[in-house]
Amino acid sequence: KFITFNYDRSLEYFIFNALKNYYDLQDDQAKRLFDKITFYHIYGAVAPLEWEVEQEGKILSFGYDVTEKPPTELIYKLYPYAQNINIINETGIDFENTAKKCKGFIKEADKVFMLGFGFLTSNFKLLGIEEYRLELPNQKVPEDKFIYTTFGLSTGDEIEITNKFSTTLVGRRIKSYKENIYEFMNHYY
Repeated sequence: KFITFNYDRSLEYFIFNALKNYYDLQDDQAKRLFDKITFYHIYGAVAPLEWEVEQEGKILSFGYDVTEKPPTELIYKLYPYAQNINIINETGIDFENTAKKCKGFIKEADKVFMLGFGFLTSNFKLLGIEEYRLELPNQKVPEDKFIYTTFGLSTGDEIEITNKFSTTLVGRRIKSYKENIYEFMNHYY
């Protein structure tokens, strides 16, 4: 399962094509594997990709070239997709429902990898990590459940994030890596 704060579909596009290329699969074979993966877009997703739905009119091709159409035609083409983007604020019902769903994903997971995560307070709250911790015996998160990267962050930002995480999760029960995502995945897998 993937929780993403991005409304683009680059993660799905990458995974689908990685399945095809790595295992030398046809589209229908890759789709059967791809369909077993859950993607939860917290803020919604622009539109389904070609292999995600059968209805042609709902699809927006990945890498759609916005320079090929006049601006007015482009607005008419893209406007319906803007309706798929959600704005979530901390006091609304959407926030509570989203946090509940994320907390469920986190509770089910053996490990939670946070790659390219911005650690904004509102996004941190949306994941429901604090509520998850409070429901645990002794309120202690299993060792190394949360693993995240701090690539590109200053030492001060890295310390602040580590402190925020450690305070929320009670004790040093996380692992941090200062590698880019490619290096991290090679290191971990």
